[in-house]
Amino acid sequence: MTIIKPNKYPIESVAEDNITSSQAAEVVEPTPILEPAEVERPYKRKCTQAIKAYGLTPREGEILFYLAKGRNAKHIAERLYVADRTVKTHTYHIYQKMGIHSQQELMDIVENIEG
Repeated sequence: MTIIKPNKYPIESVAEDNITSSQAAEVVEPTPILEPAEVERPYKRKCTQAIKAYGLTPREGEILFYLAKGRNAKHIAERLYVADRTVKTHTYHIYQKMGIHSQQELMDIVENIEG
């Protein structure tokens, strides 16, 4: 299937230049639709590797994913429908298991993990 993308100039101005409206249209090939597995982001793959490498629980893995994106406890709590304190407790456990002391260290580990 071919998609026709109209030119940015109105048809009236095209007609004045003795160009038909079909000549004014630009033919564009459609973008292929990718399956969700093909669109997986690299940092998500890296997070998954970090979760396995450090033996994190599934919930800790969800929180690690948000922390690796630079999100704070309040944002994570709103997304996961838990209390801020619950996120902070999970974060503490993640840091203990990974042997780190800050979110920046976590982000560095995830960024530098081999994949």
